[in-house]
Amino acid sequence: MRALVRYATPFVCVINRGPKQFFFRGHNYFFTGHVPELANRKVDWLDGRNICREYCMDLVSLETQEENNMIFRLIQQNPRQSASSSGDATNVSKEASNVMRSSLNSFLFADDVPYIWTSGRLCDFKGCENRSDLEPKNVYGWFWSANREKLAPTNKVPNGWGYNPWSSTGHKKQRQPDNAEFDINGTSESCLSVLNNVYNDGIAWHDVACYHEKPVVCEDSEELLNYVAATNRGIPMDGMFELYLEGSIEPDDIPHTRDPVYILGKRYNAIQELDIIRQDVLSKLWFTYRKNFVPIGGDEGLTTDKGWGCMLRCGQMVLAQALITLHLGRNWMWEPETRDPTYLNILSKFMDKRQAPFSIHQIAMMGVSENKEVGQWFGPNTVAQVLKKLVKYDEWSSLAIHIALDNTLVVSDIRELCLSESCSEGSRSARFGSGDWKPLLLVVPLRLGLQEINPIYVSGLQKCFQFRQSLGVIGGKPNLALYFIGCVGEEVIYLDPHTTQKSGCVENKETEEEIDLDCTYHCKYASRINILSMDPSVAVCFFCSTESDFNELCHSIKKDLIEPEKQPLFEITHEKPKQWTPTLDDAVEAADFDVSGDFDSEHEFEIL
Repeated sequence: MRALVRYATPFVCVINRGPKQFFFRGHNYFFTGHVPELANRKVDWLDGRNICREYCMDLVSLETQEENNMIFRLIQQNPRQSASSSGDATNVSKEASNVMRSSLNSFLFADDVPYIWTSGRLCDFKGCENRSDLEPKNVYGWFWSANREKLAPTNKVPNGWGYNPWSSTGHKKQRQPDNAEFDINGTSESCLSVLNNVYNDGIAWHDVACYHEKPVVCEDSEELLNYVAATNRGIPMDGMFELYLEGSIEPDDIPHTRDPVYILGKRYNAIQELDIIRQDVLSKLWFTYRKNFVPIGGDEGLTTDKGWGCMLRCGQMVLAQALITLHLGRNWMWEPETRDPTYLNILSKFMDKRQAPFSIHQIAMMGVSENKEVGQWFGPNTVAQVLKKLVKYDEWSSLAIHIALDNTLVVSDIRELCLSESCSEGSRSARFGSGDWKPLLLVVPLRLGLQEINPIYVSGLQKCFQFRQSLGVIGGKPNLALYFIGCVGEEVIYLDPHTTQKSGCVENKETEEEIDLDCTYHCKYASRINILSMDPSVAVCFFCSTESDFNELCHSIKKDLIEPEKQPLFEITHEKPKQWTPTLDDAVEAADFDVSGDFDSEHEFEIL
């Protein structure tokens, strides 16, 4: 019997990660024709998936017009384009040229690539029968097997696209899909391939029988990457998946060490309190890429933040933790059965819809005021500036955000902000016992090196996680934004937003769907990296719900962060120096300049 789809190979995924020819919108890709050991291989659809999955990848899924244009452009070869070609495919090639990045220019452009497999599949197997929502199958029955997402109806332009990627012709001279081979030899055309002008139709989608052999383009699979990350290193693959399902494999999230573990200011013993640490991590709101939400900015807007929204999601996590601490307390813990109305109210403010004050929609649209177009990548300071504007509309929390520019914390500025005006609701002081003090989310953007973190700052950064008021660090590693919530030894612990999940609303958490959706906002296991692997552009965050908290934080910064350090992370002063002219409070970045070298502004951190 022929083998089915394989699982990933941990050694290849974690150590080698396989070939990586280019990086686009948060994913790595490669073409088998450019990998020496695979260059001359053409495989059927299932074997194509298995080749990709060995590297924690899968066949490419063309879910957005931009990704589709990219692949079209990659397989384009001018001699194959007939001079008489017209219609969608010709227009697509021109449009694709506009979205290509310099790092991709030589990928397949010089190759004569007639076709490739994608992960597209027709749902015509066991389990698809008696499904009225899939009928007629040639219109409604197609899905991306890599992530099990349905394709748009084949006879319509997909939502957010400007054209229909399916070809207007084929073997039967009919619009695709046409299942032409079934009339020839009884074999269904159940797999989706991109053909390069085979029918004088430009580069377009075709349904093809799955036994045909073609080269493939592989794309990162978040499902497989997450699976391997959740399992121990060094364990043989044989039987691993079964062990994982049984819970016999211990995740490698928190090391078994005598070093103290700090999670947002709380100290733990990794050996004696492992379950408590994991419960604390699980209780943090975890915001990741989402898809299929209401378009941002209008009917033609983006319906996913995959590839560009990671820093925005990190900003959401920081703000959400501030609200959790304010309204529920730092010791509050989440359980799958939690239906606390205060918790649900906080979560509702971050749902992916226009009405939610801290939704991806509101953050992206407010980013326009910071000279960031919707879909453009944010830096740590930009997301902080945007959130500072948005919190003014949340009277329930009456939160204040202060962004300390130029590596200097000016105490008088913060007191003026938090004590300048009473909250709109007179009941706030009674609820929080803080007089006229507005709860403070303090953000300190820093640049701790040019290309990498200077080791002189490591001690200071570690101490920031130990302060009781710690709200973590917005930062990342090269090309990836992450939310760092703690540290242990020489490593930092983080929540990763680079998982794409379905959009939806938890509401009152009454239905099974709402209960399951709530669980997607909590990460079972955190990840960790060496602190020197972090990108040097970071934003250190603290939360002070009362004036007493702020006074204590100032004392701790002076005592533990400034006085003992040869090179403190930042300075603290009571008043502004007379000669000091800081960047305007609403400036987009504290400073912005170009750095020589091959940087992609969409994926690299902004220079602060």
